[in-house]
Amino acid sequence: RPNFVIGDARVTLAQADGQYDAIILDAFSSDAIPVHLLTREAISMYLDKLAPGGILLVHISNRYLDLEPVLLPRAELEDAL
Repeated sequence: RPNFVIGDARVTLAQADGQYDAIILDAFSSDAIPVHLLTREAISMYLDKLAPGGILLVHISNRYLDLEPVLLPRAELEDAL
């Protein structure tokens, strides 16, 4: 049975103990992008909070900005490790 935690990804995860099987970020669909959720430090924290074999899902659909080039290089780097 999944346990859902809803909140600001950086704040909520920084305060959380333990690791997660999945972290889902869905905060980028409006015209105001929460850039603090996309920094190198934020992504590193998300990955540190993942359990072994866990998955980070980021919904990057946006009407105004193409966020794929921002996240793809980081995803490819982590995948190579």
